[in-house]
Amino acid sequence: MFVTTKSSGMKKLFWILLIIPLCSTLVSAQTPEIEKEIMAYVKSTPTLINNGRMYLLDSYINSDIAKVKEIRSHLMTINDTNYLVLYPLENRLLMYRTNEFEELLEDIINPNVLYENNAALRIEPPQDELLNELLYTCKFYEPLVKVQINSSAMSEEEKSFLQLYFQHITIGEEDRNQKKFNAESDKFLAQWPNSRFERLIRKDIRYVESLSNWGSAFEFFMGINSFSGALGDRILNGFAFGNAFDISYKKWDFYLRNHLAFHLSKGEINPLTGSQTGGRSLTLLMPEFSLGIPIYENYKMKLSPFAGIASMGVTSDSESSYNYYPADEINLKMTKTYVMGVNLNIKLGKKRTDSDLENAKYTMLRLRYTYAAPQFYKQNPAYSGAMHSVQLSIGAKSKGRKRML
Repeated sequence: MFVTTKSSGMKKLFWILLIIPLCSTLVSAQTPEIEKEIMAYVKSTPTLINNGRMYLLDSYINSDIAKVKEIRSHLMTINDTNYLVLYPLENRLLMYRTNEFEELLEDIINPNVLYENNAALRIEPPQDELLNELLYTCKFYEPLVKVQINSSAMSEEEKSFLQLYFQHITIGEEDRNQKKFNAESDKFLAQWPNSRFERLIRKDIRYVESLSNWGSAFEFFMGINSFSGALGDRILNGFAFGNAFDISYKKWDFYLRNHLAFHLSKGEINPLTGSQTGGRSLTLLMPEFSLGIPIYENYKMKLSPFAGIASMGVTSDSESSYNYYPADEINLKMTKTYVMGVNLNIKLGKKRTDSDLENAKYTMLRLRYTYAAPQFYKQNPAYSGAMHSVQLSIGAKSKGRKRML
């Protein structure tokens, strides 16, 4: 009986061992083919790029320039519309160290279109320390790079440009002396006026600003008006206020002003005191357009005569403020008015020099004298004369900047 039981157990074990591989084969046969492909896929290009950059970095740190040149050249054969192997700055810094100056010049003047086209769609290289290492060490290698450039077979113009461009890409913003770069750029352009590098220098290296042709200003003013001639015999001095907006083009200033004032008409002689009292309240309105140009300007002040045209009207209030001594009602319709005068801008704020750029923006006090000649005599010969106005205002002036290429 013991022998029978043992034989039965062996048979069960045999059948179990036979069924397990069969089930495994059936399950495997049901696995989709695409899943097999996915499991077997190896990302060859990204892995090659990643390993290549690490090998490049190690070789650079170990000063194995021959190996750096070999690795860089091979990696650039992988660079295509799908993968970016080296950033343009990395590639150019490496070529400075490997003395591949001819290829470097060509890359600077005619950048690889792969850098420019479809950049957003390309797979960028992994984040590593290659660029940081290149930027950090290149400043120490600058004397050696200059010697290698000067020892090359290139022309003097090309040598000077490569040295200027090397400083341009290796000096960070915090250490950058743009005035020095501008001076070096101007020196290069003066020495080689028809250089093929001129456009690139003006666009990428040289950075000089000038004032924009256009600017603007605004102000709020108040002052005193006084009439002369027949108008002075009928209207007392008054209080003026308003606002103004200036538009500047090159040296010219265009003034748009809204002038409002309150006056009193002259009343009758008081028989008891012998003094002349005011009559009706008068309102004066004068929108103005004038044109000025500075005859003197420095960092403290600006003196500008102006001339233009306006429209002036004077109207009486419906009721007199002085019932005891009535005055003639004055209603003068808006009429053409010629204006001229002078502005004195006193510049406020920080201390400046006479540089145009430093005087591009400032707050100001403006003292303005205006002589206005309204044509009221055409409505009534009894209202000939002129108006004199002295105003003090506060405002701000701004002129934009633009880059000179």
